[in-house]
Amino acid sequence: MKVDVLLIVLCLFFLIAFLYERRRRIHTRLVLQKETDELKRTSDIAAAILKSVHAFVLLIDRDFTVLKTNYYRRTGTKKGSKEKKVGDLLQCRNAQSVAGGCGMHELCVSCPVRKAITQAFTDEKNFTDLETTMNLCISDNESIECNVLVSGNYLSLDGEDCMVLTVHDVTDLKRAERV
Repeated sequence: MKVDVLLIVLCLFFLIAFLYERRRRIHTRLVLQKETDELKRTSDIAAAILKSVHAFVLLIDRDFTVLKTNYYRRTGTKKGSKEKKVGDLLQCRNAQSVAGGCGMHELCVSCPVRKAITQAFTDEKNFTDLETTMNLCISDNESIECNVLVSGNYLSLDGEDCMVLTVHDVTDLKRAERV
């Protein structure tokens, strides 16, 4: 008789433990699903912003390598397998004219965009509304001069120095001002 009571108590204990763990697992699954839905919504909002903003937004590292960008969506071009540097992505005439690309041309040393980015990384600060002219390649033999406003926001992601660059083409606005 004592053995039967002991077995019943033991079974009740295991049943209660099982039901408690099941309830906790369901609760954890619901919490994770809610967090997943929030992350997806945040990601969708960020993608919508990057798609609709009237500028190129680039996340770069200290080596000027573009880690993320809306450039391909905005221009309708394909990314390719190789990572690009800022000048290569924007098709800077100087970067396109030398082997090795962005940072290798003799004029890259005096590039105002490169100087501003380097200084911002050094000081771990932001810069805004750097107005400059860029010569961008539109074909193998032809380039155009564009007026741009460039801003950079320094940030650290997972201990890595990064910068969000915003490149806004203001060529049409400048033309209108001259008229």
